[in-house]
Amino acid sequence: MKIISKFAHIGHVYTHIVAISILILLLSTKGYGQNIEHKHEVVDLSGTWKFSICDSLAWAKRGFDDDDWDDITVPSSWEDQGYHGYNGTGWYRRSFRLPATSAEKILWLYLGYIDDVDEVFVNGRLVGFSGNFPPDFQSAYNALRIYPLPLTDLNPGGENVIAVRVYDKRLAGGIVKGEQGVYAEKNPLPLITDLRGVWKFRTGDKDVWKQKNFDDSQWTKIIVPEEWEDQGFREYDGVAWYRKTFRIGRSFDDNTQLVINLGKTDDIEELYLNGELLNSKRRIFKDRSKIELHGAYKEQSTYFIDAQKITPYSNNTIAVRVYDKKGDGGIYRGTIGISRKDNYVKYCNQKENQHHK
Repeated sequence: MKIISKFAHIGHVYTHIVAISILILLLSTKGYGQNIEHKHEVVDLSGTWKFSICDSLAWAKRGFDDDDWDDITVPSSWEDQGYHGYNGTGWYRRSFRLPATSAEKILWLYLGYIDDVDEVFVNGRLVGFSGNFPPDFQSAYNALRIYPLPLTDLNPGGENVIAVRVYDKRLAGGIVKGEQGVYAEKNPLPLITDLRGVWKFRTGDKDVWKQKNFDDSQWTKIIVPEEWEDQGFREYDGVAWYRKTFRIGRSFDDNTQLVINLGKTDDIEELYLNGELLNSKRRIFKDRSKIELHGAYKEQSTYFIDAQKITPYSNNTIAVRVYDKKGDGGIYRGTIGISRKDNYVKYCNQKENQHHK
């Protein structure tokens, strides 16, 4: 009986260890927040790519000639394809054609898992990155790469070029596993302008950062939506600011109601449009004890505005002040863009009806 009890205890401990290990794995592989549940593939990007070791930012350009580069299979580590023992920087390149109908879709680039760090360019423009390149190296080998593809970066109906810069510190390197492709959201919210992609970012807190014409040229680039922890600000808690300048055509009159969709923020945010604070359910007080959270990070952030608040055919600036109490932080998930109110209401009703079916 004692022997049986001993093995039963060992089995219980083993089960406990396995459970903890699975939990740790799930927590450590959260990856990018936009793992779209309802999507369909537009372009399959797995298979043969062009590849070269060493490093030059000129290789990000759309017109660069990579004909003399080696062929490499994606996904698979470069060690398994003739580069055994190589640690350092390598580049992948591939051209792909988008259907003309892509201009009407909300697109995402899936690249699976990359070991350790990456920067991704489409048609020469930065669309995403994870981890930090040396000298401030920070691995992101366990982050699922899903990057927004705004229409402004693409050539619908024509050829596009993707270039991926990768740094591997040790062991396996490259685009190692997962799915690679361009995917479209099914039944997305129709947007007047898509605000996903590269924003400007800075930790800290100064009131002048809300101003429309503030010079943010020295600020860090950050991808929205995604937690700031995977973009070089690991363990940072507190206040930080995002800024984005955009132009919008006038496909509506001054009486039209618009909606600024800001997805989900961890924990809360204040949004300024051209320097003006928009109505918000929660405020970021200097006295942090007065800040109300109550699960705010789970809520979609939407701001209803009159169309006349946006200057057509000219620069407009959105500044977002974010407070994160602990854990992950930033604008991390959801629709990021400006829509008409009538389209937004229709979209919400459709989602509600689908929920009750």
